Amino acid sequence: SRGTFQATLAHLQSAGDGGAVVAVMGIAHDADIEKVTRLRGRAGGLAVVRFPDRAQPSGSATVSGLGLGGSGLLEVVVPPEASFLQAWNQAAGAEAQ
Repeated sequence: SRGTFQATLAHLQSAGDGGAVVAVMGIAHDADIEKVTRLRGRAGGLAVVRFPDRAQPSGSATVSGLGLGGSGLLEVVVPPEASFLQAWNQAAGAEAQ
């Protein structure tokens, strides 16, 4: 969307049920991520992809780094030293188990 973050969320919340949403976020505040996860009930599937600040401590890709894991939600954290594909596959594999 070319709108603001809030306008995009409002549009997605009113767009109806079903489908899937992939939210790609750079350095995001916990409050913004929480707002996105509220879409879980509106979409059939929700993935939150985060690219944390390189100044933050790095680690492996995680599914629930913020405690967001759960049914219908895939959280992918892409650390600076990992590729997107590596992080996505790792998170998707962990979610499937």
